Amino acid sequence: MSYLNGPRINFWGGFQTNVCTTNNSEYDERIDVVHTTVTDKMTDAQIVDYFRMPATRKGANYYTNGGWNYYGDHGVQFIEAKVSSSGRPGQITEDGALMGMPVYLLGSLDPISGQGPHGSAVMVDIDPTSSQSTQIFVGGLQIGPVDKPALLIHGDSVCHSRFLGLRLEAPETVDAPGSCKANGTFQVTFPIEAVKSHDASIPILKDLMGTPGIKGIVMRFSVFECMPYMTTRELQADYAAHHNSSNPSSGHVIGSIGPAFEGEPDTVPPGRLLQNSSLPGPASGLALLNEEKGLLTLDVVSLVQKAALRADRRGFTDTIGPNLDFGDLTVSAGGKAIATFDPLPTRYFVHGGVFDIPVAGDEIKTLKANPISLAGVGPGGTLAVDEAPLRIYGDARNIYWNQDGDPLGMEITMHIRYLGGPLLDDTVVTLSGDKTGVLENPGFLSFPPNVHVSRGAQTFAFTVSGNSAGGPGFEAITLSGGSGTFINFRKYPTGDLPELPAEGLTWDYVYENVLRYFYVVFPAMSMRIPLNDENTVKATGDVILQRVSRQYRATTLCMPLTRAMSPERADILEKFFNQ
Repeated sequence: MSYLNGPRINFWGGFQTNVCTTNNSEYDERIDVVHTTVTDKMTDAQIVDYFRMPATRKGANYYTNGGWNYYGDHGVQFIEAKVSSSGRPGQITEDGALMGMPVYLLGSLDPISGQGPHGSAVMVDIDPTSSQSTQIFVGGLQIGPVDKPALLIHGDSVCHSRFLGLRLEAPETVDAPGSCKANGTFQVTFPIEAVKSHDASIPILKDLMGTPGIKGIVMRFSVFECMPYMTTRELQADYAAHHNSSNPSSGHVIGSIGPAFEGEPDTVPPGRLLQNSSLPGPASGLALLNEEKGLLTLDVVSLVQKAALRADRRGFTDTIGPNLDFGDLTVSAGGKAIATFDPLPTRYFVHGGVFDIPVAGDEIKTLKANPISLAGVGPGGTLAVDEAPLRIYGDARNIYWNQDGDPLGMEITMHIRYLGGPLLDDTVVTLSGDKTGVLENPGFLSFPPNVHVSRGAQTFAFTVSGNSAGGPGFEAITLSGGSGTFINFRKYPTGDLPELPAEGLTWDYVYENVLRYFYVVFPAMSMRIPLNDENTVKATGDVILQRVSRQYRATTLCMPLTRAMSPERADILEKFFNQ
């Protein structure tokens, strides 16, 4: 079960995501994010000027009409992230050959030429108006110097935001998006064949790669305290001077790397779900009981409140500030105190926020049969954490329905656990449709209202099919149980393009109906290929066709990075370039 009970490599450092924010909130005034069209009658120059103008939101002057980062390119990076500890569970040390080595997320290799990696990982929301549909496309992982990696992985994968909770009580007056208070957890898994090299002379890497039953390498990382480089005043001044700088959101990252095994999802950590319900979200963590080794492993990296937002918004690579101090925490189950441990409020990040607690005999029996709780009292106040006995989880999270789904029926399999094991009783899981963000749910999916899961089960499946009565857009299926699991879907529009001109595909038709939205909404894209310039677009047609093809879709090189272009619009581009 991944980093929780296998050889573990922990790291911490800076995190940066350079997302473009224009389509986050202006969906109903100037642009249509579902049909990727410009709905306003302004000229291109006028609408670009509009997105650069200061905006009045939250009752005060707040960044611009294009949000806090109009010129973002969606790149994601670990910055000055370094290995801080490693070892087997219960034997984690802060020394060894890997200590201090850099940790990098990589962009993809070109799927046709095999060259690269190119660029970086990329972050996009399947629903741009949503705060819960974030995903990161990753092309690989590296530990060690660029020219001499200790571990090198090339493989395309995707991970999704999990355990999203507001674990930091930042002041309401902070000049930053609400995400500065949030903690998001991601997990990405690479198959073992994606490991291109590793230094077997380093004991922890030899141990990791030699783990019995290993199917790949998994990395869980949590990001928090993310806020833009520039304040509202600074960004507005930058635009006024026509510098047009990007304004990435930068924060901290804490991560752990370990072996991946068969039978567990690739994108969500295993274990028993712990919840701190005193915070919105709520903040979540994990517990894993290893009877054979006599260890209770707790992942509390996103569970305990952080004491304060950092004072220097650009100091995201500095030492991470402390968590609130709740004193030693007591682990209890069945009304019995099992153990106490120091959650290391000032240096929890050095060990990845993961703690291994020895347990034995009757303690193990008690933990198996009862929900787990954590409690502590200290200068930071009182902490009360309880286990959600029923947990439902799985890889299904963000699905592009008419690209990755099957309108005739798509079977989705989910894991279900009671106290980390099989169900003790027959259980009914309720399914319901909901909106994923701000836009109304168009209801394009059909699925059963509930699923009956038998006693002793650890998985269940249900079928989702297309509903022809529902239009394009975004829909979520929520599943009862645990922390309120949900799956997001996007349906691209079909048949919404105007009739072709009598003379065939013209530049004006292609620009207005396919490219213009991306030109005005994502200016960073046009810094590479000016999408409003007919001659340049025609000259780079081969490159554009490659990047919009299915062959590139799973990579960090997909165009557009947001994956917002419908298949029909991609077909129009192909016909235009080939005519």
